[in-house]
Amino acid sequence: MKREEFKNWLVKNYKDGKGMALHAAESRVSNAQKVEDAFGDFDKHYEVDKLASVVAQLAYPVRETRPLPRGIVIDGDYVTGMATLRQGVRRYIDFKKSE
Repeated sequence: MKREEFKNWLVKNYKDGKGMALHAAESRVSNAQKVEDAFGDFDKHYEVDKLASVVAQLAYPVRETRPLPRGIVIDGDYVTGMATLRQGVRRYIDFKKSE
């Protein structure tokens, strides 16, 4: 993952140039990093399928009872936690599309 470039893009260019607050950007980068630590290099996944397989593995419906994917640890509600992690990945996808 291009961590610094991603953070800078979130702060300066996210939402058609409106950007996001630094603390929010750092949270999104941290969320994405947790997923990358579990699934491997985002840039390689992006080359293969635009990270679609990673996003699919983070799907966790409300009534789901299966274990979390290997390497993912969530303290609290799994549905909310997985949604938060998916958002980090989706923002990285947006960043990659903008390159």
